[in-house]
Amino acid sequence: MKNVKKDETVNSGADLLASIAKAEGTSKWVAYYAKKSIKDLAAMYEDREASANQKLKDIRSANPNAAGTQELELTIENAKVQKQKLLEIYNGIN
Repeated sequence: MKNVKKDETVNSGADLLASIAKAEGTSKWVAYYAKKSIKDLAAMYEDREASANQKLKDIRSANPNAAGTQELELTIENAKVQKQKLLEIYNGIN
């Protein structure tokens, strides 16, 4: 799922992993790895956010009026929202 471009696909995959982790009779190791995969996806979005923040900082330090900063700001906001969604799913698993 880390190579998927659509956030909706990541969200549905995270929901599937959460249902696997919560299912009765699921092996504790399967549940562990399902939960860990959700945490890894959240970390992926955190990395995207940090990368976009660094690019934005570099662009603004070179030229405070540079074009293209809105796209990076949208990327940062989207990464924050996705990370939060994934962490809520992760925290909802017992």
